[in-house]
Amino acid sequence: MAVRPYIGALVAPTNVPANNPEAPQQQLVLDWVYGYRGFDSRANICWNSKRELVYPSAAIVVSYDSAKHKQRHFQGMVSLQPCVSRPQHSFHSCCTLVLRN
Repeated sequence: MAVRPYIGALVAPTNVPANNPEAPQQQLVLDWVYGYRGFDSRANICWNSKRELVYPSAAIVVSYDSAKHKQRHFQGMVSLQPCVSRPQHSFHSCCTLVLRN
């Protein structure tokens, strides 16, 4: 009975490139957000003044236009704050944020 069968399958790499601590030149662009953070909160999805759904997903607030099937993303948060609120009788929404310095 093998306790660790992967031991024989692991081989050290050859021709390892030198470590480069600099940041890469390319930037990643968020295309689409899948999912909704609702497991630990409630009543945090609402409509904004443009008739778009506004909801949190991880540390991103998503504004979804169902007519155009487009998303806009707010990524300025550092911590996970799943609070999106809309005052009664208003189509303006707000969310709790912890912003980057």
